[in-house]
Amino acid sequence: MNSKMTGFSLFQSTGLADIVGVCIILSIALGAFSLMWMDYKNYLEEYDNKHFHVLDFVLKEQLYIFIFLVFAFLVGGEMLLDAYM
Repeated sequence: MNSKMTGFSLFQSTGLADIVGVCIILSIALGAFSLMWMDYKNYLEEYDNKHFHVLDFVLKEQLYIFIFLVFAFLVGGEMLLDAYM
């Protein structure tokens, strides 16, 4: 066998793996936000007299915002655990 493969681990973190992970997390976050925005835009189109208000957006999309924050908390916690191990 080749002696170069002695210290190799499949789960060893590399710079490329970190970059790909961040790109995946950012794409999921942008996708979730765009879905929330499209849902709220459809809601505004149903009621012609409605205008955009931040508080109305938060109240209407609170389930999606909660799911997004839980996802961000889990990913952030996992990153912190990985940093301190």
